[in-house]
Amino acid sequence: MMLGLKTVLFCLLTIVSQTSFGQKTEVNLNAFGGLASFYRSGSTKYSSAFFNPYIVPSNGTDNPYGKKAGLSYALELQVQRISKKNIILGAGLSLERLASKVSIDKFFQNGFAVNIYRATGKTTLINSFITASPFLGHRFIKGKILIDIVAGVDVAFALENTEKGDINYENTKVSYINKKQKPPTDFRPKLQIKSQLNKYGFLLAYSVGTIDYEGEKTTEASISFLRFGLSYQIK
Repeated sequence: MMLGLKTVLFCLLTIVSQTSFGQKTEVNLNAFGGLASFYRSGSTKYSSAFFNPYIVPSNGTDNPYGKKAGLSYALELQVQRISKKNIILGAGLSLERLASKVSIDKFFQNGFAVNIYRATGKTTLINSFITASPFLGHRFIKGKILIDIVAGVDVAFALENTEKGDINYENTKVSYINKKQKPPTDFRPKLQIKSQLNKYGFLLAYSVGTIDYEGEKTTEASISFLRFGLSYQIK
């Protein structure tokens, strides 16, 4: 992962250095909130939780890859070059925290026998990334308002993958936090639109992940991220 991250950072620095020779260079600080969720055949709205003293971890969720969106956020530093023909070339570097949810409707208690209970609750899967985002687009000017439409890709390097469960069954509450295996580097095609007046802007973006989080299972689960946020032009 470190080799790949160094390569992306080198590309970002190259873009930044080249912008000094362009007509105009802008540096923006972007703050996003949004909704992340999983899609494809391995994702689900409902799953079951379990307790099994003979495995590690003893508590967990059968399928934590939820189709239900969780509150997510990101903070990004972005540099872009605007050409004389309003062509945009740029890149961003961000920290992301993407959360998805799955509802729990059953609880399996495994010992010498298997006891199945009706349950309520939820599991939240939280993935943290450092993400590099090169992009290309075009600027439209409507009076004093700037409208940037860009397409690119999020290259997301996983930092941490955490499962948090809160379950209720038979008047009993069960909570657990498990560190899960980090997913491989994800490549998420992204489309973004930004409107800006003076130094302040509003952003709307959607990215769709391509890697499978389930690994060697016969089903697959990938993440998507709908984000909206505010931008401030530093330079």
